[in-house]
Amino acid sequence: MQISKQQIMARAIVMNSASMHQRVTEILQTVPKGEHKMGYLQHDKPGQRLAIKLKESVS
Repeated sequence: MQISKQQIMARAIVMNSASMHQRVTEILQTVPKGEHKMGYLQHDKPGQRLAIKLKESVS
């Protein structure tokens, strides 16, 4: 079965590395302001710093 991009209702971004933060920031900035965003990040220091950067970039 094939599903077109227009039929997909949910979105997910999987980051393999914190170094991808710039690309993820660009993607998140295209999401409408009122749309809910949720993140699951590692709880180590780099993950915590990344969470702050991403939150600031989409606010």
